[in-house]
Amino acid sequence: MLTKDDAIAAGYTPAEYEAAARYIRRKNREEWPDGNFDKAKRFSLAEHLSCCRVRTPSRAYPFSELSHGRTMVHVANLEGADLKAVRRLVRLIGAAKDVDGPGELQTLLSKHKAPKRPSGANTPLEAPDAAQESEARTGSVSPAVPISQKVKRG
Repeated sequence: MLTKDDAIAAGYTPAEYEAAARYIRRKNREEWPDGNFDKAKRFSLAEHLSCCRVRTPSRAYPFSELSHGRTMVHVANLEGADLKAVRRLVRLIGAAKDVDGPGELQTLLSKHKAPKRPSGANTPLEAPDAAQESEARTGSVSPAVPISQKVKRG
């Protein structure tokens, strides 16, 4: 079994591990998305995110939002994780169920690497200096490239 510490040591973030574990629980019907049923047995999702562009529940399609709440895209957005990394981690967790010893687990982890991240992805944002703050407050920011007033068309 793959633990959270093993996944973090392999290069995944805690949010990615939580998203993968939550997706597996929802897929296996061990966990339900937040929401409620109405009298007509339509499920309304309480977790509305940017990915939730699905049809509203109707009598003909009462579980449209429930089905979306179980998708990997929704769970990754809910946890704030990278979808590609969550997808790889779900495959890794599935493959790790058949592993017997720690040596086999390390071999498996070396085959399933975390996706490459930009160099500054895990670093906090730098604070702006005093000149940038004053320009932002006054709104007097000059463009880096001068804009010509006359445009030639030809």
